[in-house]
Amino acid sequence: MRNSMANICLMGAALLTASCASSAQKNDVPDQITQESIEGFYELGELERQQLDAGDCGLFLFAARPEPRFVFFSEAGKGTAKVVLNGKPTVFARSSTEGDVLDLHYTEQVFHSPVENVELKVTINEAVPGDGGSQITKASIRISDSAGWKMVIPVGGATSCVG
Repeated sequence: MRNSMANICLMGAALLTASCASSAQKNDVPDQITQESIEGFYELGELERQQLDAGDCGLFLFAARPEPRFVFFSEAGKGTAKVVLNGKPTVFARSSTEGDVLDLHYTEQVFHSPVENVELKVTINEAVPGDGGSQITKASIRISDSAGWKMVIPVGGATSCVG
């Protein structure tokens, strides 16, 4: 009985090792990524510096990968958001709001691009109020299109109000 148990254990270990070795050799990654293979993929590029109008509060969001960059700007009074979508400066119109209000910005805001047919949903999960604005420690931007393609980008940033 002991010998048969030992044999079963050895056979199981050999099968496990063989399956790990064969899956380690398998390469499902294409040799070259083409533009067609990433159609529907959205990238938020870096925005230039933005100016706030007097009496307004701005929402400034930064993505951390591959390195920190300024990717989203919204002025509460205008109801718009600015991003660089796939290398092109794009202005989105705010279409809905929910949640609490943080320095004139709702903690959930949805923006639509009439030209690109893309939706941005900004969700602020954690923020620390301060003088003249708040530090946003946990937030996300969800990008989706009419075909149902979605991606979520973790962000952080700040709100700032100009008197």
